[in-house]
Amino acid sequence: MKITDIAKLSGVSKATVSRVLNNSPDVKEETREKIMKIIEKNNYYPNAIARNLSKRENNSIGVIIPDISNPFFAKIVDKISIEAEKKGLNVLLCNSGEEFKNQEKFIKTLIEQRIKGIILIATRETYPRSDFLKEYMKEIPVIILDRGLKIDLPSVLMPNFELAYNATKLFIESGHKEIAIITGPLTEKTSTDRLEGYKKALLDNKLKVKKENIFYGDFNVESGYKMTKEILKNTDITGVFVSNNLMTIGLLKAVRESGHRIPDDISVFSFEEIEWGEYFGLEISAYKIPFELMGQKAVEILFRKIEDKNFNQKIEVDLERATNQKLSIKNLSGKEAGKK
Repeated sequence: MKITDIAKLSGVSKATVSRVLNNSPDVKEETREKIMKIIEKNNYYPNAIARNLSKRENNSIGVIIPDISNPFFAKIVDKISIEAEKKGLNVLLCNSGEEFKNQEKFIKTLIEQRIKGIILIATRETYPRSDFLKEYMKEIPVIILDRGLKIDLPSVLMPNFELAYNATKLFIESGHKEIAIITGPLTEKTSTDRLEGYKKALLDNKLKVKKENIFYGDFNVESGYKMTKEILKNTDITGVFVSNNLMTIGLLKAVRESGHRIPDDISVFSFEEIEWGEYFGLEISAYKIPFELMGQKAVEILFRKIEDKNFNQKIEVDLERATNQKLSIKNLSGKEAGKK
């Protein structure tokens, strides 16, 4: 069925049908109801969508993530879906594939679908281009999750600077003096905050920040693998802080191939834990990410933003408190850190 057919059955013009479908106020209510009944009867749209159009609402929220293949984002979406269901909301998931243009396309599409609001985990390129969201925010509530942006929006973030600082400090307290870091892409505030936390911990403990101990990754497995192969060439380095779990997987591959052992030859702190690591006896320290809490807070804040357009709360989820973690660097197998 086409708009022309609906117009004929309704006895109105195509322009009037189009105005109804686009939720224009310039249509008499009785005409709108007549057209919507014909739409539902003939299944021009799925009935649920047709009802939402007639009520000028859609009981759904949009979630835009940068990489659906990354377990971190998959787990967050799972928890968001559970929390949304509790509030009677549906979730429309969009995967931008780390492409800025895809992200913008999805935001426009979700607005056209008349959803209630958007939870956005932005692409890597978004931080320096954050202002693009300002126009869309006039049309729909948006909250930021995980990756911070320059503009002022409700958000649920992790205190990345403090967490990287604490992890690096633990290395130092365990006797390490030569500590490497594998960063994420520095177009992301997440990555720059973790790098700055690492640097500050060294300086506060009277250790030099050495350029040769900073290795620039991209949050993917291959970069963790390549950077670790470079790290292992430097026999002075005894500890590595890895900025996410995918790069840690790459590190594990490189360490295994080189014949080195963790933690006998090198200690590792991964920003995110590798869930199955304990089953293989991996001696890796890591933060346990409170996905359930992050999903819960994201939906809660979006819901409040939907109800009050002036609402602008920002939450930092402290991983140590949220998961009651007692952090430590895994044992050094009796070897003094800093000596090989």
